[in-house]
Amino acid sequence: MLPALATVAALERRIGVEVGTLEGADLGRAETDLEDASNLVRAETGNDWIGDDGTPAAPAPLVTVVLRAARRCYRNPDEFSSESEEGYTWRRDEDAVSPYLTQSEVSICQRYAGASSGLHTIATTRRDPRRLRYDVLLLPTSHGGDPLPAYDPDDVGW
Repeated sequence: MLPALATVAALERRIGVEVGTLEGADLGRAETDLEDASNLVRAETGNDWIGDDGTPAAPAPLVTVVLRAARRCYRNPDEFSSESEEGYTWRRDEDAVSPYLTQSEVSICQRYAGASSGLHTIATTRRDPRRLRYDVLLLPTSHGGDPLPAYDPDDVGW
């Protein structure tokens, strides 16, 4: 499994606890939330963001995305969208509930995404849109070799 793109210490600062105080199950949750958020960022960008030395090498905006998504999951592990008590109802914003990346976070990731594939088609010829016929008759030669194209005389010089 690849390492998380952000540290537990950075997440502790984000959730407002003293660095190094998460222990036991809380530390495990924090590590899992960072791994999950890192996997989502990797899926969106198509890059593992691991340097040659085997350590995370993600750009700072992607680390921020990881920390924000991990913080949402850590603070609201059960994905509650609202709470009520004694006639008072409190509702979280929809983006604060989802364990997945928000649309703005996906947009940030897409800025760092590579091309969707290595194969592209590049047009190297251009056709006159006024020309309706593109048929070319290939005539065989008597001495072998490649056939010669024969054009309609009205098409020459267009």
